[in-house]
Amino acid sequence: MVSNGWQRRPERETLKPSELAEAAILADLALVVVVVTRLTPLSAFTQVLGCLPFAILAMRHRLKVVGVGFWIAFILTFLLAGYGQALKVIVMVVWGSIVGRSIRNKWGWGRTLLWSMTLGWATTSIITLGLVYSLSRFRELWLEVIGNQWEGISQILSLIVDLANSATGFFQTNPLLLVGVSTAVVVSQWRESKRPVLLVVTVLVIAAAAFFAPTIPANWISTLDTVVETGIDKWWISVPVAEFVFGLWMTHIVRRLGTPVGNQIQRTFGPADTSDSIDKPSSTPNPVPISLAPTMVRTGDIDLYEIDDLRIDPGEFVVLTGANGAGKSTLLKILAGIDNYPTLTRPGDAGLGEQSGTALIGQRPESQVLGARVIDDLRWGLQAENGNGNKPSTAESEALTLAGLSGFELRETSTLSGGELQRLVIAGAILRNPKLVLSDESTSMLSPDGRVRVMELLRSFADSGSAVVHITHIETELEYADRVLRIENNMLVEQ
Repeated sequence: MVSNGWQRRPERETLKPSELAEAAILADLALVVVVVTRLTPLSAFTQVLGCLPFAILAMRHRLKVVGVGFWIAFILTFLLAGYGQALKVIVMVVWGSIVGRSIRNKWGWGRTLLWSMTLGWATTSIITLGLVYSLSRFRELWLEVIGNQWEGISQILSLIVDLANSATGFFQTNPLLLVGVSTAVVVSQWRESKRPVLLVVTVLVIAAAAFFAPTIPANWISTLDTVVETGIDKWWISVPVAEFVFGLWMTHIVRRLGTPVGNQIQRTFGPADTSDSIDKPSSTPNPVPISLAPTMVRTGDIDLYEIDDLRIDPGEFVVLTGANGAGKSTLLKILAGIDNYPTLTRPGDAGLGEQSGTALIGQRPESQVLGARVIDDLRWGLQAENGNGNKPSTAESEALTLAGLSGFELRETSTLSGGELQRLVIAGAILRNPKLVLSDESTSMLSPDGRVRVMELLRSFADSGSAVVHITHIETELEYADRVLRIENNMLVEQ
């Protein structure tokens, strides 16, 4: 455990969904910064903002997550903005990750600077010099871009100098006007100012500076132009020198900005690296038997119907019917543990989607099928030992055979019919050996033959010892049930 709530996790452990999502989001932010900097003449200064996403990743996560974020940002930048812009991502991730780790581990300024210069400066300088030297065409274009950017900066500086000299000359030749403007400012702000004395002093200092300021030499910009041109010609010297100076400034700014931003994210979203594993439940699932004491089922603030002692036992097939909008799906969410009701008791966790837990089958199978092929979808979210490559394991073959999909292992899911997709969802449930199966009108979109096949599969779950709750509007499906529950007159009653 590290201070400030940062938590460690072994680098070799598989990435968690939250880690991958955060890496992708922050990498996209870095990409946005790169695109924006391409449109500004001061790209070297705005580029520092791109270090912040990687600094936050390094604060909250292990370096493996930072690496994933880097590759996402690098590849997208290369595809969208070219190789030159992708080089900026390397600078961002190196300095951002170093500063982020320094904040995470509460390093002092000296230690942070030492790591930034020895690792950050050395790494970026070597990479930049190597690439610029080896890619001659890229070197020409890159140096040309630098020259064009400086030309824009030089023109802006020249305009500022001309305006400043013109203003100084105007006020020096018209001192009474300067006094009048200063007096008008003091009078207009006197009543609203909380510190009128400070206001007067400030105006006097500005007026004095405007009157006594010397004219800025016209050759000042020309001198800077000569320095930049020399640096472009001697790029093998100017590049590491510029990156050293830039690294000092960037380390300071990223540390000053990253600390409050990272702490605010920590307070808002909570500590990262928490146990959000989909393959390590906090306790063993044991969803049945279920007992639901007398309660009022609600959706939001709306009362739907009352339940007077509901119990569902293992091996029982319960069919639930009622009018549209009566709250049937709401009851399934309660039984699945999605909606928390204190009056519901069970031996253990619901274990939704876990081995020996709860399986939830919806009426639109296309929204539950995630794999490109049948075998991929079957393995989604399961441990690797269930199968490897194109060859299904024994358990996978048995699940597909029971679902009537034997030989479909390598079929693309986009080629399956609605009934076949629904049976694929059920095959995934079979593979998980659920103790509780919840079916939310899973037959409503199927043909008559498809309905019979699915109902027989649901019945087989109950016959093998699992509890099954099935919602339907089709009267012929009631014959598969051990019990039929109906929602009518704001009550859940047994038919």
